[in-house]
This record gives sequence, structure tokens and C-alpha cells, in this order.
Amino acid sequence: MNTTKKKISFLLLFLSLLSFNLKVVFASSLEGESKDSESSQFLPSDELLKNLDTEESLSETFGSSIISRSLQSGMVVSLVLFLLIFLSVVAWAIMIEKLIYLNYVQRKSRNFLDKFWGASSLSDLHTLSKNLPDSPAKQVFINGYDELVKSNQTQNSNLPASLWMGVSLDNFQRVLIKSKRQVKKQMENYVSYLAIIASVAPFIGLFGTVWGIMNSFEGIARSGNASLAAVAPGISEALIATAFGLAAAIPAVIGYNLAHSKIRSVLLDVENFNSDFLNIIERHLSLTHSSSEKNQQD
Repeated sequence: MNTTKKKISFLLLFLSLLSFNLKVVFASSLEGESKDSESSQFLPSDELLKNLDTEESLSETFGSSIISRSLQSGMVVSLVLFLLIFLSVVAWAIMIEKLIYLNYVQRKSRNFLDKFWGASSLSDLHTLSKNLPDSPAKQVFINGYDELVKSNQTQNSNLPASLWMGVSLDNFQRVLIKSKRQVKKQMENYVSYLAIIASVAPFIGLFGTVWGIMNSFEGIARSGNASLAAVAPGISEALIATAFGLAAAIPAVIGYNLAHSKIRSVLLDVENFNSDFLNIIERHLSLTHSSSEKNQQD
């Protein structure tokens, strides 16, 4: 149930961020088109070419939206831009969802540790833990307690007391290690996507830039005009793909580092709890072993 709620919340967050980014892009595109139409309506082209110098024509060219012209520059560049927008939304959604989840997990795990040290016995804590929210420390405790119950059930077997104690302690250590790995795997879900986006997005943006510059030079070759006014718009439209690539990669890098820092903090709490729990179980097994030896001597 908790996993289903997490998936639904992540999907809603992703869709909201995607719709916001698309609204920004299309609003910018429509604004650029409206500026172009207004300029063409009130400024005759012949008079503009006669009276404006190169600097004024450049400012007029860049007055319209770069994004809107980039979307019109070709299918490849448009696909690259939409792909980078998609990756940026995914990076933001994973980062926000993961940080919220890890903060929640750390808070609940530390609350469970307070309950652990305040409990009168392990059995009482096991009964109480059924009503507590899920957390890494709770998962480790439940798995360790179940293994302790299994060890106590084999106490009256034909195994010597010293051998029983060694086997039980080894089994308990393996259960704690396995539980820690399971907890780590759960917390690291989707974090690898941030690393992929951070490493791939700049190169996708660079590909769009190279493709756009190539198209720009082809247009210059066809027109035969190599002036700055003719070259600059195409170059600027191509460079916007690199900017989009960085816009997708930067939040992915930040989210990846923040998530791993939080995961390391939670795992450190789990490791400390494992050590304390193992000490408690070892003392319990030692007392059980000594009492078994006394019973055998009697």
C-alpha cells in the first residue's frame, strides 16, 4: 500500500512539473510570435532595411523569442529540446520525491530508535512495532527478532550449547547484514536515474547545438550572406539546446548528491543500531548458554 501511494504521488508530481515546463515553453513561443507579428505590422520591411544599421537589426532579431525560433529550426532540434525538458522534469520529480521520502524515513527511524531504548523488553517492543510506521530501523529489528525467535526454538536440540550459540550468532549477523542491504536498496530506488540524467543531458544538448549550427551554416551557404546579422540568430538558436542540457543536468547532480548524503546518514543510523542490537543479542545468547551449561552440570 505504501509503495502504491509513493508511485501515485511521484506520478502526480511528475505530471505537474511537466505541465508547468510545457506552459513556460509555449508561453514563450507565443510571446515571440506575437512580437514578430507586431513588428512586421507596424514596421515596413523596406524602410527597416534602409534605415537600420547592423546593430539595430540584430537587436530586432533577438527581440523575438529564441525558444520559439528554436522549436521552428527543425525536427531534430525540437525533439532534443522536448527530450531535455522531459529529462529536467524527471530529475526534479525524482529529487523532490526522494528528499521528502528520505527525510520521512530518517525521522521515523530515529523515532523507532527512541522507542527501542525506552522499551522494557524486546518482546514488548516487537508488539509495539506493529503499530509504528515503517522505517529502516524497524525493518532491521523485526528481521532480527524473528531470527532470535527461531534460534530460541532450536535451543533444546541435540546441538551442544557452545555450538548452538555460535550458529545462532552467525545467523543473526547474516540477517542484520541482509536487512541493511534491503534497506539500502529501497532507499536508492530511482537515484540511479539522476546519475544517468546528469551524465547524458549535457551531451544530448551538445548534439542539438551541433545539429543546429550545422543547419545554420547550410542556410548561410544557400543564401550567400555571411554577415553577423545572418549568422548570430542561427547560432543562438543552436546554443539554447546546450542551455537546456545544463538545465536538466544541474538539478540531477544536486539531487543525486543530496540523496546519497541523506542515504549515508540513514545507513549510519542503521549500522549503529545493528551493532547495539547485536551486542544485546550476544549478551542474551551468552546468558542462555551459561544457563544451559548449568542445567547440564546439574
